[in-house]
Amino acid sequence: MGSRIFIALLLGATAVWMALLILVFTWPDPQTPDLGPERSAALEAFLAHFLLFGVLGVLVSYAISYLKGRHRVLLALAGASVVGAVWGGITELTQMLVPERDASFTDLLTNVLGVVTAGVATVGACQLVKFPAYRGRG
Repeated sequence: MGSRIFIALLLGATAVWMALLILVFTWPDPQTPDLGPERSAALEAFLAHFLLFGVLGVLVSYAISYLKGRHRVLLALAGASVVGAVWGGITELTQMLVPERDASFTDLLTNVLGVVTAGVATVGACQLVKFPAYRGRG
């Protein structure tokens, strides 16, 4: 029963994080002070998309890894990739509804890259340290 509660909490956290992603990426652009020539808006955007969607990759791949079966690792990676691509696309399309924002294919690719990278790292770490999701199942 404890693992069912944990999975429910994990899925709830994933849903909350997905809602926060929509909120963050559809928020009108704030007026940021000029931080000098070292500041790169493209790098900041890349890191924001990569890291925030990376958290989604961790949550999704870890939640899917609790499935039973021989192919749960592959399912965790594929599931994280699909959720990342779909939710990244929804996020980018939603930005088109905000006057100061626009959708970007580069941002979508960065979203997917963040989810996949974090998914691979999560699955690898879980197998390496034998987290409960990987203990004793084929």
